[in-house]
Amino acid sequence: MKHLFPPDVHPALQLVVPAFLALALSFPMATVAPAAAQSGEVRIVQTNSAGDNVHIIDPVTNEVVQIIEGIPKAHGVAAQPDGSVLYFSNEVHRTLEIVPTDVMKVTERIPLSGRPHNVAISNDGRKVYVAIIQDCSCVDVVDLEKGEVVKSIATLGTVHNVFMSPDGQHVAAGMIGARTVTIIDTSIDEAIWSLHFSGRTTGGYADGGVRPMAFETHPDGSTKRLFIQISNYHGVYVVDFAQRRVVEKLDMPSLPISRVTNDALQGSPGHGLAVSPDGRIT
Repeated sequence: MKHLFPPDVHPALQLVVPAFLALALSFPMATVAPAAAQSGEVRIVQTNSAGDNVHIIDPVTNEVVQIIEGIPKAHGVAAQPDGSVLYFSNEVHRTLEIVPTDVMKVTERIPLSGRPHNVAISNDGRKVYVAIIQDCSCVDVVDLEKGEVVKSIATLGTVHNVFMSPDGQHVAAGMIGARTVTIIDTSIDEAIWSLHFSGRTTGGYADGGVRPMAFETHPDGSTKRLFIQISNYHGVYVVDFAQRRVVEKLDMPSLPISRVTNDALQGSPGHGLAVSPDGRIT
């Protein structure tokens, strides 16, 4: 596994979307011309939880330009900061799949503690944090140089989502069944605090499971607030990171009944959000 870990990390990763199943990144594709490879091509990596492949999309042409085969029910994806390697969670084999972008094939599989969902990578590219949704109430910590799980961080329930804070100091682990978000300190890989959503009805909505999350930062890059989407709520909970509590609930505008559909919602009318680079818009 050591040959997969780049000795130098470069900030070529353009954007990680804080919602499961896709990310956009910049990496030198093997199929592009030398000049284009040198400058870096932006690609969208789209997993396919209903199949056994991954699509690589050119956002300029909106076309699939490459397909990675042999990853059944891929759920989460993360990339090395320099774009040299992709990491996919495989729900069928319960593994973390290693795909170097110069070959776009699975070259290694790292066994996990259970069935995985989303993944997040440390800012230095040395560790991948894997949400375990079945068989273990935990977050697996994968050491990429060793090529193995070096720790499983216990949580109050099985974990659906993990998100890395922009400064790389914390991982937010969200649980649907346990209705809890747990914050992990990445310097010690320990859970340091949790916020539980009671399930009681507040403000006309019942607190539910934790879905996608996004971070707002202070000018120094540290976390200021956490925006959390909750099951059964068409809106966003705002968590003050220092106070460790919900300080606001943002309702999304209602739609006319003719435009409302519950197809594929899975109890989560809000599923995907991001904070603008300037921190002004969520």
